[in-house]
Amino acid sequence: MATFFFASIVVILSILGLSLGLILNNKPLEGSCGGMSNLDSDLECTICGGNPKKCPK
Repeated sequence: MATFFFASIVVILSILGLSLGLILNNKPLEGSCGGMSNLDSDLECTICGGNPKKCPK
């Protein structure tokens, strides 16, 4: 039972640390135009809509 509580505390602290880092960094979440759209030419990037000028370098 102690292992469960220790693991829960570790997970909660990890999520809290990641969320604080995101808040303090003050940057919005960003997607990427890489990934699956680069593997298959039939797929289109849903974030940039096929326009690579919209994607940050």
